Amino acid sequence: MIKNLEKNYKISHSKNIDYEAVNRLLYLSNEEKEYLKKIKNSERTKEFLGVRYLLQDLLKINNYKYLGLEKNLLGAPKNIANKNLFVSLSHSDGILAAAFSEKKIGIDIQKINQKTLSITKRFFNESDNNSILENEIKNANLVWSIKESAYKVFSLENFKIPSLKDIFIKNDKNLQAAYRNLIASINYKIAESYVFSIASR
Repeated sequence: MIKNLEKNYKISHSKNIDYEAVNRLLYLSNEEKEYLKKIKNSERTKEFLGVRYLLQDLLKINNYKYLGLEKNLLGAPKNIANKNLFVSLSHSDGILAAAFSEKKIGIDIQKINQKTLSITKRFFNESDNNSILENEIKNANLVWSIKESAYKVFSLENFKIPSLKDIFIKNDKNLQAAYRNLIASINYKIAESYVFSIASR
C-alpha cells in the first residue's frame, strides 16, 4: 500500500542503531537537549536519540541539511535547517520510524499488540467498525496507527483535536482520514510484528 514514498521514510529497530555514532554525529537543538535531560528511562532515551539519528541519516541521503528539531504549539516537529520541509517521527517498543516530505506528513508505527483490542473504545467511532483488514488484532492496531498519523498531519494546521474518535477513516477507492473539513491521504504497510501508516496532505 506504500505508493512512491520509499525514499521518504525509514524504519529500523533501536537495537540496530550505532549509539556511539549517535553520540558523535547527531545534531540536537537546545530544546531537544533540555527535553533529553528529563528522560529517566534508558530505553526511552535510546528511542528518542535513535529515531532522530534515523531522520538525520534519511535527510542526508536525500541531500537535505539537518540541525535538530523544534516543536510547534501542538508538539509537531519542525526541521530547523529547512522550515519548508515537513518531518515526522514515531517509535513503538524499540521500533523506530522517520519520514519527511515537502507536503504535510505524519508517520506512526505500532507494534502489533493484542491489548489494543481492549482499548479500541478510546479511539474507535462507529464508522471504524468497518474493518480495513480481516485480522481483528492487526486491524485495531492499523486503525490506531492511521488515526495517530492523521492527527500529526492535522496538528500542522494548528488544529487541536479533542480525541482520536473525532478522526474518521474513509475507505472508498482511496484510503483517507478526515477531521471536519480536513482530509489526509493514507498509505500503510503491514509487517509481521508491526503496522505503520503515513498520512499526507
